[in-house]
Amino acid sequence: KALGDADTELRILSDNYRSLPRIVEFNNTAMARVVERDNADLDAALLKAAERGSLSRSGYDDLRGTLRSAYEGHAQTPRRKSRNEGYVRIETFEQTPPLVECIESIIARGYSYNDIMILYRKASDGLRTARILLEYKRRNNTFNIMTQDALIVGNAPVSSFVTSVMRLSQDPNDSISRAVMNDYLGRDYDAPLAEDDRATLARISQLTPEEAFEKIVLEYRLDLRHDEIAYLQALHEQIAAFCAAKVADIQLFLAAWDEKGSAKALSVEKSDSTIELTTIHKSKGLERKVVVIPYCNWSLDPAVNDNIVWAAPDEKGDPLASVGRFPVEYKSAMSDSIFSDEYYREKVYSHVDNVNMLYVALTRAKEALYVFIPQTERHNTGRLLWEVVRQDADPSTPERVEYGAPEPPEPENKKSDGVMSVLLEEYPTSDARMTLRLPSQRYFEDGAASLAPRNTGILMHGILNEATDAADAERRIGEARAAGRLSDGQAEELAATIRRELNRPEVAKWFAPDFWDEIRNENDIISGAVIGTRRPDRVMIKGDRVTVVDYKFGADKHKAHLRQTGEYMRLIAEMGYGQVEGYVWYLSLGEIVKVEIPT
Repeated sequence: KALGDADTELRILSDNYRSLPRIVEFNNTAMARVVERDNADLDAALLKAAERGSLSRSGYDDLRGTLRSAYEGHAQTPRRKSRNEGYVRIETFEQTPPLVECIESIIARGYSYNDIMILYRKASDGLRTARILLEYKRRNNTFNIMTQDALIVGNAPVSSFVTSVMRLSQDPNDSISRAVMNDYLGRDYDAPLAEDDRATLARISQLTPEEAFEKIVLEYRLDLRHDEIAYLQALHEQIAAFCAAKVADIQLFLAAWDEKGSAKALSVEKSDSTIELTTIHKSKGLERKVVVIPYCNWSLDPAVNDNIVWAAPDEKGDPLASVGRFPVEYKSAMSDSIFSDEYYREKVYSHVDNVNMLYVALTRAKEALYVFIPQTERHNTGRLLWEVVRQDADPSTPERVEYGAPEPPEPENKKSDGVMSVLLEEYPTSDARMTLRLPSQRYFEDGAASLAPRNTGILMHGILNEATDAADAERRIGEARAAGRLSDGQAEELAATIRRELNRPEVAKWFAPDFWDEIRNENDIISGAVIGTRRPDRVMIKGDRVTVVDYKFGADKHKAHLRQTGEYMRLIAEMGYGQVEGYVWYLSLGEIVKVEIPT
């Protein structure tokens, strides 16, 4: 439209050079039948609504025949030259689609796993398909799975369990996390924490996220849960990556997990041994030699009760008509309201969209197409497709319709990349306390001129815990440089940061030992009100006054930092000190944030 009618020309591409003739002919015939059947049903429903006054005459005239019009001229002419005709199989099933048998027959004919693309419409169907594939992979570890949506790491029960245990280690009163933990262990949702669990949580509360993960895996023998090993590995990779880039802290990891980590997908790189599992929507523009649709069962009608339609009143004389459009919940009652025209418009357009999805799915295949339809009384795309093709079924196999014969793949020149992956049967781990530490190397990143954020925090924590003032801190940095733990550039970078921060008036007072009666660095706070101990970085005491400071060295500020320091302050106040103040000190950012005791 922007170019103008004079400068544009609409052409329908009717030649198909992608798919083999049998597939093109099937799609032409099947889609024509689907459109004709569904359009007739829609037009009948619209006419009935118009006759009883639920749909205006103009609305009826506007909507009838919409689906048929959308598919005028959809048929294509097969142009691909080949020795094979192509193969299509449509089959119904009661409980589980014959996906494994299908894949085995495809591979037996000479196709590679990379020739197969599996499509799904609903996330729940994608997850069910992924589970079938993972179980098959455990028995036949010759292929990988590539997906962007079906295997979301955070959806796995084991991921929810591990993160819930971490949350409970920080807050034992978290009833939701306790319910998740109990459910995973087969207990009642509201069962109280056992003494063994409390002892485990107390130990976990003092660990880094990576150490906590190892402890949880060992304690609850997650390494033996074969059906969840892939998710466990993916979660571990995220924890390890987080700990490598930031100061290790369970609360910070959980915040990062909630923000992004839980939504990441479990997948592998594409190779000759990879089956791709993706949504129909994302398959637009893609193609594969073999396409499998294990659950052809998505609804034609709009979703009810969770679908909001912006609708204008039908009656122009209604006072609401002058207001414009309203957000209206789509449900059957809408068909007998002043928004009835919009109800039927939404229904018709939903059928068009969902038939479009069927068309996209059926036309991704180049050489073979498999469609599996759950047996149901519900009116959906699968049942509609089956109703229009079942007439072609052989009487000896009434549950299946086949077009053409299974054939070997079309020959092509292609080299294998030889990439394979291994599915772990168990997840080996070790006690978190058994770690190898190399003090002279821990602060460096290969080839880095400056310190990595986590290593900066480790080194500066140590210096600040021992230094009495700015001069003493610089002296200790010089000692680290002389010992080979810092390069000249890194030492200067740290010295500049500490010099800048300790010259601030409020910070200078924190490092004035003559002012305070007592200074405690990284001393544990033990209380019967919490599981485990709490360890603030610096606590300064003068009479009845206590100042708590927690150091942070990353580039991000989180509410968890304030909550953590607030808890330190609350515990100290419970010891009887009358004046307790707290601060979170972001050294890299040059900021100090005052914290209030939580009420």
